[in-house]
Amino acid sequence: MLVEIWSEGNNNQHIELKRELYKTAPTTEHWYISQEDNEIECWLGDKQIATQTLTNVLKSQGSIEFDLRDLAL
Repeated sequence: MLVEIWSEGNNNQHIELKRELYKTAPTTEHWYISQEDNEIECWLGDKQIATQTLTNVLKSQGSIEFDLRDLAL
């Protein structure tokens, strides 16, 4: 599982390079978090899966849970 948090310092070329790299592993779950919103773009290999939000319990495809409800975001 990979989690990328994009900031203003990440340019589009850098972001696309990493996305393409992570898509090559079919069983790798990769999430992208933008500091500009509370949504998490989620992928499993090259297939996009359900988007999640930072205000809930996040669940990976492998049943790992991250409870973010009590965090001050």
